[in-house]
Amino acid sequence: MSMIFPVLDPAELAQLQRHSRAEATVYLALQQLEMAGLEVYHSLNYRGREGFGEMDFVLLHPDLGLMIWEVKGGGVGRRDGRWFSVDRHGREHAIHDPLSQLGRAQNALLQQIQQQINSPTAADPLQLPIGRHLILPDLDDTDLSTGLGSGLDRADLVLKSDLTRLDRERLRALFERTGNYRHKLPLRPRHLELLRQRVLRPSFRLLPGFAPVHEQTCTRLIRLSAQQSWALRMLEHIPRVMIDGGAGTGKSLLACEKVRQLASAGKRVLLLCFNLALAEALRSSLNTLEPAPWVGTFHEFCQERAGQTGLSWAVPTGFTEQSHFYIETAAELLDEAQQRCPVAFDGLIVDEGQDFAAHWWLPLAESLNAQAPVYVFSDPHQNVFERAWERPSACFEGMIPYPFQLLHNVRNCREIAQWLKARFVYAGDPPASAPESGLAVREHRYRSAQQQTEQMQQALRQLQAAGIDETEVVILSLYRANHSQGYQGLRQQQEFKGRFSTIGAFKGLHAKAVLLCDWNTSDHARREDLLYVGASRAQLALHIFSKAP
Repeated sequence: MSMIFPVLDPAELAQLQRHSRAEATVYLALQQLEMAGLEVYHSLNYRGREGFGEMDFVLLHPDLGLMIWEVKGGGVGRRDGRWFSVDRHGREHAIHDPLSQLGRAQNALLQQIQQQINSPTAADPLQLPIGRHLILPDLDDTDLSTGLGSGLDRADLVLKSDLTRLDRERLRALFERTGNYRHKLPLRPRHLELLRQRVLRPSFRLLPGFAPVHEQTCTRLIRLSAQQSWALRMLEHIPRVMIDGGAGTGKSLLACEKVRQLASAGKRVLLLCFNLALAEALRSSLNTLEPAPWVGTFHEFCQERAGQTGLSWAVPTGFTEQSHFYIETAAELLDEAQQRCPVAFDGLIVDEGQDFAAHWWLPLAESLNAQAPVYVFSDPHQNVFERAWERPSACFEGMIPYPFQLLHNVRNCREIAQWLKARFVYAGDPPASAPESGLAVREHRYRSAQQQTEQMQQALRQLQAAGIDETEVVILSLYRANHSQGYQGLRQQQEFKGRFSTIGAFKGLHAKAVLLCDWNTSDHARREDLLYVGASRAQLALHIFSKAP
């Protein structure tokens, strides 16, 4: 049999079949194939110029080269240059152009080979053929009712009958369709080993004290997990769904990737969150897309729509009146603006859904066209504003009433992820592949403001020695800067080059290192949900400073 990575146990294979029956079919066909020297890699993630992506299968043979397989289950079609899938009810859903996906994956592999193996002055660079095929395991030749059009030949496809008859000779023929660099075969043993170790199945060991290694750790942390990749594929076929996940499970990452998918299909997308700082980060991440999505907070959207329709956006000065304005009046203005001058977005994606009041969803639903997909990402355990959280499934026709769950923590290094899981049962599970930073979570106890300042200074020195620059450190507190004893005490003793934020304002964001100060200084500063939100912002290093009882 061929060698396949990873080897899935029966439970994992059953899970794959639930999420993608087509991929499971291909996995089993390749696993059972008798072909000496063949290596099969399933679900390889990459990050290219246009964001994150996944290669469903990569096949390697030292005598034949590399081949990328993109799998599409069910019915698939192309009309007017746009691709779509067809579900069991005959409904069409826009999907990524699989040929473009294959092209991006091919470029990503070439880029990794150049970066990880071939130096600019290499006398003997690794060069090999990299083929690509579209796999349609639910279709046969009789389903190809019309011509395939430009850029696609029958030989580019592997259909159900091809998969059923797949053997060594037929697979060899697929490899040999790619002519580039075939004269460089077979691969030299040194090149083959480098390709395995550095590109296809790299292993890693992280040591504290080296800034470049910490950069690699952060890069590793933000890669799509297998579950996230499945979630992206699921979202292609379920147009209206809620996605729940703990802090660090990649909700914002998936939200951005879904915006990119819809924008690439020509859709005008509305991406909303609650936090101003998160909105700015999302805008920065998506500012090159065409057509440009509308990205911002719910209240920024309300204010813009009010201005477009001549409605007054007059925020009161009193605390009680201001709170009523943002919770009640803003949504009323949005509803009135929609009545005056309707807009119809092609898709709605909401991050931080737990921060949205129940009555905000209706005017948002009115701002969409009838078929617009809706994806709401939430963490009910981060409901720091203590709103009466209600799921919006009743507001959006066809939305599944129960959420898809993201379970794996892909933000925090292993030390922090394990600490979070031990402290908060609802925190995301550390995946088996979670990298270690070598920096244990530190919980400090202080009896005076001066002692907290000294502990924070010592923590900064330790982080500097571990290779984390002060500019990568964020100080978090329940209190604003001018009321934070920890932050003000530190600033009186030294210049601080990092950032300060309240926990609420930093929700949805992350930093390499977090110093969470002023804890246990009031009833508010003992709330477990706020500790959960603040501590989970740290990727590599976490220090918590609590006042002794």
